[in-house]
Amino acid sequence: MGSDIRTTFRAGQDRIGHIRIAVVPERHEPDDGELNYPWVFRRLDAAGHADWIGWEYIPCDDTEAGLACVARWRRRGRRA
Repeated sequence: MGSDIRTTFRAGQDRIGHIRIAVVPERHEPDDGELNYPWVFRRLDAAGHADWIGWEYIPCDDTEAGLACVARWRRRGRRA
């Protein structure tokens, strides 16, 4: 939590357990907004994070279309 996620993550990555993401402020799909989610997921992978990642969102369109960004990340070799 906070506006400087890079510093916050680096300082606390050994203590992070549960992750939950949401795009601020709209809570839409995490493929737009202020955070670079592919970067976030790469950092989680590099840190060895193997726990669930919760996703709080309100689809812009329908749920199936909203979940398409997860498939795009997986095709790129990143987990979502």
